[in-house]
Amino acid sequence: DIFSKGIPLFLTASFFWSINDVIVRSRRNTFSPFVMAFARNIFSSIFLFLLAYYYVVTYLSKFSLQAVVYFAFYGATVAGIILFAYLALKYLKAAEAVSFNILIPIVTSTLSFFLLGENLSLFQVTAGAIILMGLFMIIKK
Repeated sequence: DIFSKGIPLFLTASFFWSINDVIVRSRRNTFSPFVMAFARNIFSSIFLFLLAYYYVVTYLSKFSLQAVVYFAFYGATVAGIILFAYLALKYLKAAEAVSFNILIPIVTSTLSFFLLGENLSLFQVTAGAIILMGLFMIIKK
């Protein structure tokens, strides 16, 4: 199931994220990163609201103060991701900036290990070390 649905969906998401990075990089001298992030979120929220309307209404009864705090924290986290990524794209080439995305699985695995108690195999730790060495080589070029 992961190969029939999960991987193609993430490959599609990566494709769209790459288009996003190229758009932001191409407009870095026209608009500030903050304007780009704001515009992206305004327009994407319109599309996402139309897609999610059914689910929001269906799950409305499950909303609580805890859920609102969770979503506010989640929103602030996503805003931070977007703003810092867009700021980076102002100073780095798109290909260089995207190289840092390879840190996401390492940081996610590490946080999941400490905060969620998830296990890390020796293979995962070794792969993480190899990824870090590769990123270091890209940076030092």
